[in-house]
Amino acid sequence: MLLGTSSCSLILPADAVQCETAEDCLARGFPTATICQQQICATPPVDPVWGCLGNVEEPMAMPGTFHNQTMLIVDALTGVSPPGLTLRICSSVDINCDSPLEENLTPDAGGYVHFTVMSGFLGYLETDAPDIMPSILPIGPVVDDSPETGETIQLVRTIVVEAIAGTAGIEIDPTKGHVLSLLGGCDGLGHAGVSFTHQPSDQGTPFYLIGNSPDTMVPVSDESGQSGILNVEPSFVTISTTREETGQFIGEKRVLIRPGHLTYAGILPTPI
Repeated sequence: MLLGTSSCSLILPADAVQCETAEDCLARGFPTATICQQQICATPPVDPVWGCLGNVEEPMAMPGTFHNQTMLIVDALTGVSPPGLTLRICSSVDINCDSPLEENLTPDAGGYVHFTVMSGFLGYLETDAPDIMPSILPIGPVVDDSPETGETIQLVRTIVVEAIAGTAGIEIDPTKGHVLSLLGGCDGLGHAGVSFTHQPSDQGTPFYLIGNSPDTMVPVSDESGQSGILNVEPSFVTISTTREETGQFIGEKRVLIRPGHLTYAGILPTPI
């Protein structure tokens, strides 16, 4: 009886032939991901960056459960918490945060922000700090406690956003909002060779940060995985990412756009 890919290859004689093609492995009952390698059916190594594509499952909430969340929020220029930073927690359906779940939330001495939300929570943090462009930080759906050190968010100053726009030859419209995106893989990090589209497609000017400089003409990200959209009409925008090399769908995220705000969007692998 076959005991699995590795066990099977170990108990077969050295000159045994299991396959000539991957189809031979399927015919023997091996999993669909099995390949034929040196006439032995073997499971290929999992790509830590793109191996999860097509196999991402919807996160499952646990009704009645609450999850502790931690974020390290710093000024992108100084690496420390912006002086005077305050935050509000808002539900995704409360687009103006008229009824915040929590307000006047402040970081601790180390710059960490701690809060608790119900399992399945989908919403955003709204930030306010001198010199920092007012920001929207999407959250969720939250389905477990965050690591003790949490995610690090680097807030961008208003003058930096204006400089990015100026370098790209674009004038900031104060009646519109902007997006800064991380185009990520299965490891949660930004990567090169990722392209994005957004809907409505006639809204704003998309760009990629190439060597920390905005480029509105290149089709894909560099190794930083940084991109964005300037001057988007207030509402919602849906951003979708693909691998340029293979055309594989990576992920999709719908984010809130508000006048004069910078929305941060980490676009990681999602279910197809």
